[in-house]
Amino acid sequence: MCAHLPEVSAWGFWGRKEGNQAKETSSSEIAKEESINFPRNVSGTYKGSWKATKIMNSTNSKMKFLNKQSGVIIFQLTSTPTKEEDVQYIQGEVVLREGMYVTSEDVHMMLEGVYIRPLGELQAAEHLALYGFYPREKAETPPQELRTDPALGSPEEATAAAPKPDFDFHKRCKFKMNGHLTDPEETALDPEKPRPHKKDHELPKMLQFNGTVVSENCDIELEVNTTSIQLQAYYNKAINYTLMVTCIGLAQMLLLMQQIDYTNTQARLSKVSLLTIGQQAIIDAYLCLLHLTVGIVMEHLFNAFATAAFFEFVTFSVLEMRYMLTIWKARQPANVDSWNTLRRELSILYSRFYGFLLGGIILIYQMQSMLRYLLVVFYSFWWPQIFHNAYSDVHKPLSPQYILGISATRLAIPLY
Repeated sequence: MCAHLPEVSAWGFWGRKEGNQAKETSSSEIAKEESINFPRNVSGTYKGSWKATKIMNSTNSKMKFLNKQSGVIIFQLTSTPTKEEDVQYIQGEVVLREGMYVTSEDVHMMLEGVYIRPLGELQAAEHLALYGFYPREKAETPPQELRTDPALGSPEEATAAAPKPDFDFHKRCKFKMNGHLTDPEETALDPEKPRPHKKDHELPKMLQFNGTVVSENCDIELEVNTTSIQLQAYYNKAINYTLMVTCIGLAQMLLLMQQIDYTNTQARLSKVSLLTIGQQAIIDAYLCLLHLTVGIVMEHLFNAFATAAFFEFVTFSVLEMRYMLTIWKARQPANVDSWNTLRRELSILYSRFYGFLLGGIILIYQMQSMLRYLLVVFYSFWWPQIFHNAYSDVHKPLSPQYILGISATRLAIPLY
């Protein structure tokens, strides 16, 4: 794997020299206390910000990236041991964005280099043979084995509109990334006290990378500050969340079936508000779409989110829609003129429901900044029942178990 790399010394990637002559000091001569503050394993995904300290206007005008003075940087590193005990071979992908979200102007590049543990220093250069420094629409698709993090963007997106680049190296920017990796927990410890032993393969809870991304031939210099992302911790939290949603969905199904059994006569069915049940059905439809979308985006968690979406789908499409139809039939007069009239009224009911469903999606999209207020409106599903009770002078349309159970389970997800 490392055969194509330049000669690696114990102190640098390019045989770095201090002054006129490099110091020929082997890694075994470095004091153990000097290297204890630096992490052993630096593999992982890092996310943070970049700030331009030098960008030539002429360069910026020729290339369609780095139009702003700051942005977001995400990179994924994979470290491999080498013959040198304190030197690791580093390979990874870097993504530069000028905003928080994925756009066609995102810049991808593949880097390889070394991590020198006694110094806590990472030195990496752009790997021209693997992947060039181009905007996304001009970039060649990187190797699939290095595209494992969903935060970097899917390989299909990069492949969709990616003509093969023109490898004219003297016209393109050649980047290097230099910086230091530190473990905040290790740095905060008292140097006079004994430190807890960590195995070489053990990943720290959090790492910080501070350094620069520099292109000398394009006269570009970016200051980079990032923190490692604990993907496994997020995955564990997501699994716990889907388990909670699945249990909530099962409980809501049981409560709804108990409520259907409670209103087993036409007189009791007519007391239930259609808007109250319809509003809850819309909430379950949104949750089903949301969980299914998250499962598609995060492939590793698809089964967990798809299970949660399945229970929401059954509650929404089978139980709540059926209950709405039963309530609607109970309110219809016994002497309906014809089947065409009944079918027309039923079509109006379904049209209103799906119209509200689609209108709510548009409203959420247009008013994303006021999502909290919209959440309050959507979850005010008891108000229509209260107004219906006062207007029609009805009593006890819903069972106490249904009211308490649904109130608790509906609030669980927003409060989580």
